[in-house]
Amino acid sequence: MRIIYFLFLVFTANSVISQTDFNEEIIGTWQFDAVMGDMTDGEKDSLMSTDVSLTFRPDNSLEMEVEGFALVVTYTLEDTLLIIGKSEYIIIKIENDVMSFKPNIDGANLRYTYKRKPRNE
Repeated sequence: MRIIYFLFLVFTANSVISQTDFNEEIIGTWQFDAVMGDMTDGEKDSLMSTDVSLTFRPDNSLEMEVEGFALVVTYTLEDTLLIIGKSEYIIIKIENDVMSFKPNIDGANLRYTYKRKPRNE
């Protein structure tokens, strides 16, 4: 029985650490890099454009900038689920200043890649 408790504690601690990592790692400005997968008209998204930048802030506000037009909205990050307004995305990874995520829609075969912008830009 102790082994089960130990495994539960290790799994719970790992889940908390993973969530904290994404919450901290996402903070900053990200520039659209690429979209991969098959796109249909129903899957087009405002986040897949070469001139999109996303600035995630610690207060859960998100500045979305497109062609010089900026909009500030709130976002929620629950484990790997990123919610922006009514849109949901699954974060695949954030490492080496590259963030990959996909729409949380059944049958969607897209993957967005954003690169972190240096702080001095």
